[in-house]
Amino acid sequence: RFELVYQRYSLNNYAGLYLARSLGLPFVAEYNGSEVWVGKHWGRGLKYPSLAERIELANLTNADLVVVVSDAMRNELLERGVAEEKILVNPNGYDDSAFKPELDGSSIRKKLNITRPIVVGFIGTFGPWHGAEVLAQAAVTILSRRSDIHFVFIGEGSRKPQAERIIADGNAGDAVTFTGLIPQSEAPLYLAACDILV
Repeated sequence: RFELVYQRYSLNNYAGLYLARSLGLPFVAEYNGSEVWVGKHWGRGLKYPSLAERIELANLTNADLVVVVSDAMRNELLERGVAEEKILVNPNGYDDSAFKPELDGSSIRKKLNITRPIVVGFIGTFGPWHGAEVLAQAAVTILSRRSDIHFVFIGEGSRKPQAERIIADGNAGDAVTFTGLIPQSEAPLYLAACDILV
């Protein structure tokens, strides 16, 4: 028997809430920001914005616990009427003994055959919220104007093929590297190889 239902909230999705209530289980919602706000301000708009807002608010107000990564998110939820005792702030973090500015990433530049002096790097799951395809389009534009920059895309995910296609269509492949998945333990060195992290 399960003890709870945990769902990362996504636009128009109330499956976790429905399942938890159907099974009489506590519902924990992970909230990383308003998908309705994103749809209105960064996307192409929403077909049914008022319905999307009701679904989002239903998830937040009916959850037994809402997990967020910052006080800013907590404050947003309080303003939207979510009870303070239902909100858990679990900040994003990192291991400061592994990720530090003095790391030397030159071995990664050599491994990836990067000779250009400026390296711009992205690391992630290539999810729709990461915008890797937006960065790929920016890379094509930048590389059409500059020859001193190399872009490194680290990771795998659903939007990686789109990003690769944009780079290929823009004839920018000689200045862009897609590494695929790398061991987590090597991530600090890959990031140290970059001058700019996106």
